[in-house]
Amino acid sequence: MRTPEPPDIPVFILCGGMGTRLGEGTAGPPKPMVDIGGRPMLLHVMAWYGRFGFRRFVLCTGFRSEVIGAYFLDFAAHSSDFTVELARRSVTYHQRERVPDWEVTVAFTGVRTMTGGRLARAAERYLGDAPHFAATYADGLTDANLGDELAYHLGHEQIATALAVNPFRPSAASSCRRTRPRASSRSRARPRSG
Repeated sequence: MRTPEPPDIPVFILCGGMGTRLGEGTAGPPKPMVDIGGRPMLLHVMAWYGRFGFRRFVLCTGFRSEVIGAYFLDFAAHSSDFTVELARRSVTYHQRERVPDWEVTVAFTGVRTMTGGRLARAAERYLGDAPHFAATYADGLTDANLGDELAYHLGHEQIATALAVNPFRPSAASSCRRTRPRASSRSRARPRSG
């Protein structure tokens, strides 16, 4: 069996929560669509994965799913200039910037579904025969080298590899690894850049 490459690996992004930690921000767009530098936070997460060659994204939506779906249905209009010929009902897009070569599936997984259930529902429908997948939260912004993380995962025959931030040391990201078949784990702290 050949070694999976990032373009073969689906990235499941959890973006269906209620965004309650944002407080008043929930009256506006859903958390994944909160604007950061002129683009939704979700797009920043996807772009970081894209930088390492990942291109298959499954957005596990729930609360305000229609906002996320509408954004991607109208992605060309959000990222390009366009001309509308009203009488002909035609639209011509004039590309302002390079559009990423991504496959994006918007998967409604239920409004009140919890994290594990949301991932399970989407994976049942869209994982297919992929032997590996990645999962992250829609607010999972990082500067970690995801290519290195994937190589580590594939090279150690692990069930899972998790990248996490230690909430007690916000200045350091930690990669916590549990290996198989032993029940041992390995953790290494990595200083954050920037």
